[in-house]
Amino acid sequence: MPCDIKRTLVEEAGERFEMNLKKRIKRIAKVGEASVIEIKDVEGFCPPNYTKTDSRPLISPRIMGSKNFVLVFNKIEPGGEVKVHEHNAEHGYLVMRGKMVLKINNEEREVTPGSVVYIPQNVRHGLKSIGEEDLELLMIYAPPM
Repeated sequence: MPCDIKRTLVEEAGERFEMNLKKRIKRIAKVGEASVIEIKDVEGFCPPNYTKTDSRPLISPRIMGSKNFVLVFNKIEPGGEVKVHEHNAEHGYLVMRGKMVLKINNEEREVTPGSVVYIPQNVRHGLKSIGEEDLELLMIYAPPM
């Protein structure tokens, strides 16, 4: 599904989309008190302020009952970006594939696979996927927003 259509779905659904995150996962396996899902089993969407992005929330209070963090898988096509923004959560990225330009306040830096990025609360940040291949990254943030 194209990013623009996904974004429209999210904007129109608003709170309903957030409340139905668990329904967007085909299967959650239980191992004792733990939960296991596969990224391919999570229906992606393109969040507001993102372009050319397939975002898949994996762990969150609404999906698995986590209390202190959220984990999201993002796949961003070349040229796709997360617009510069700030919020009251600290977070980190693990770049698994592709390259990006990280924007922090007025500074920029190229970030490559195997890199880990930490962003404190209330710091203006954004990113853009560059190069020939999709950017794949895991994003964790806390506290959950």
